[in-house]
Amino acid sequence: MRYSLIPRTSVRLKYTKKTKEVEEDSAQTWSQPLETRKEIYELNLTNWAIPKTRFTAKLKHTRNNFKFIPYIPFFLPFSYQTSVNNVPDRVNQGNLGLAVTVSPKVSLFLSGNLVYEDGKRMRQHGFEDLNLHAEATLQTYVASLAYMVNEKLSFSPTYTYISVEQDRDLLWEDATPTLYIDETYNN
Repeated sequence: MRYSLIPRTSVRLKYTKKTKEVEEDSAQTWSQPLETRKEIYELNLTNWAIPKTRFTAKLKHTRNNFKFIPYIPFFLPFSYQTSVNNVPDRVNQGNLGLAVTVSPKVSLFLSGNLVYEDGKRMRQHGFEDLNLHAEATLQTYVASLAYMVNEKLSFSPTYTYISVEQDRDLLWEDATPTLYIDETYNN
């Protein structure tokens, strides 16, 4: 749905629902969940109220649900689980952008993007009862100035900042096989 109440402003709302089903034989062969349901909510705002200036804001929320294959008893002391899940349960994303045409030869672009992922049902191959936790935050900021020297040459100094922070449970196995869960991994 797109709506424009304020002059030179556009607001767009979008809802998407996706379901992916996999046959059980294929899910076991490729270690995939039997069913993945994804719901995406989006809000986009674009404003051209100031001449030669465009402001954009985007918000996006994604929710993932999974149906896993039941465990298969195995000869090892733990239950063998064939479903692997590295996809977070929730993803929240925000983006702000500003583009300004200062003159016919000079343009300025600023952008900021923030993504937060949270997963409480992360699974690794071979273990049914371990729903590992993971959180990640990604920040990206860009500032760019474009100067057109002539029709065939332009100069664009750009600054980019990227930060990725993770806090997740890691699963280690030694040769015996003994499991070790490291719940303190950060970077």
